[in-house]
Amino acid sequence: MKKTVLVGTRVDTRSKVEGQWIINQLQAYADDYRYQIVGVETKVDVHEREEGGGGGNYGNELERALQNEEIDIVIHNMVNVPYELPEEVVVAAISGRSDPSDALISRDNLTLSELPKGAKVDTGNMRRKCQLLKFRPDFDIVPYRGGVNTRLGRIRNGEIDAFVTAAASLERLGMEDKITEYLPYSVCMPAPGQGAVAALARARDSKMIQLLRKIHNPMVASAVHAERTLLRYLTDKSNVPIGVLVRFKQKRLHLEAVVLSLDGQEFVRAYGTGYYSFPGELGTQVAKDIVAKASSKILDNSWYVRR
Repeated sequence: MKKTVLVGTRVDTRSKVEGQWIINQLQAYADDYRYQIVGVETKVDVHEREEGGGGGNYGNELERALQNEEIDIVIHNMVNVPYELPEEVVVAAISGRSDPSDALISRDNLTLSELPKGAKVDTGNMRRKCQLLKFRPDFDIVPYRGGVNTRLGRIRNGEIDAFVTAAASLERLGMEDKITEYLPYSVCMPAPGQGAVAALARARDSKMIQLLRKIHNPMVASAVHAERTLLRYLTDKSNVPIGVLVRFKQKRLHLEAVVLSLDGQEFVRAYGTGYYSFPGELGTQVAKDIVAKASSKILDNSWYVRR
């Protein structure tokens, strides 16, 4: 009889779709297991249900359930993987990366440039907010957040003119037809790890780790490590005005990052190249370059950690 693997995700639809995406990959490599998605409610899920909004911290309810053996693996959007994991929990695999860009959904299919002056644009994310204000200082940024269908409803009833979210989330939900515009990186750089999905396991569970390694993508993992290292060098917070992306060219990592003031009117971009085998060094190098170049208006904020 096949062993059932309990796959823990957050309770929202997107998280469950990401869980199924990983399951589909695992089934292609090993059909001697059955898989069952188990939704684990986090503090953020409760907050979104009760307050209609979202927070930047995703809590450790999933990791705790994994430690308590209530589930066998955890599937996380890589953006939400905690930087500090319990010793008993490891990132066993980072799977392939979907489009890391942000996407705009708007009333009347208007692009970011075409939206009217003072348009209400929905995002509760500091990184997106600051980059949108850099591009269009006239925007009225409103942090409603919520699920895609909820936000589509806000467009229909006139509460907002547009919202911005991760393109990968829309694509996994089969809602790419709703996208008005994929935002270019010159306008909106993504969050570290955006578009990638991680699978976590108990450190002592060698069978699950061995199974998950079958879907591990080392190139994506290297890129994500460089991106997360840069962020971690600059801050210990998650909802911050920092965008970063690593791309591969000629077998090397090419990192681009942007850090902005809270009003979006001052920013610094930094670039670096490095070897696939040393992603952490690349992330640290570019982070130091940012600190050297950035104005006091950018760095004199509560999120910046001085070293």
